[in-house]
Amino acid sequence: GEAPTASEQGEASGVREASRGGEGVTGGIELPPSTDANAVDALSAGALTGVGICASVLAVLVVFVSVVALLNDLFRWWFAMIGVEGVTFELFLGYVFTPLAYMMGVDASECLTVGKLIGVKIVQNEFVGYFQLGELIAAGGLSE
Repeated sequence: GEAPTASEQGEASGVREASRGGEGVTGGIELPPSTDANAVDALSAGALTGVGICASVLAVLVVFVSVVALLNDLFRWWFAMIGVEGVTFELFLGYVFTPLAYMMGVDASECLTVGKLIGVKIVQNEFVGYFQLGELIAAGGLSE
């Protein structure tokens, strides 16, 4: 037979033309009309939006790092009140994630350290966790 038309190919793949009453490529989302005067205006609006998103992500990262630092200090203070020194929130996370580190095949002597890194990665951010991992490797705190 004949080759299908572009319209028929689109319908076969699930893409419908918006002019025919289908959802089109936007998935049924109504896009507002553009208020940009030209391409440069659109580029600058996009750049400003990107900067705003970047600033928001950075602010959230600062807040999470600050909250963990606060929790570390509170744990130190609470446990120092009962005579136990050196207990932090990160140490607590280490104990929580030690079984996971062991199941991942980490040597038993390093499971607590790796558990702390996993906890930091989950609670704060993977960049903070990898930064601490790099410091540990440089100091010889972990084996290969």
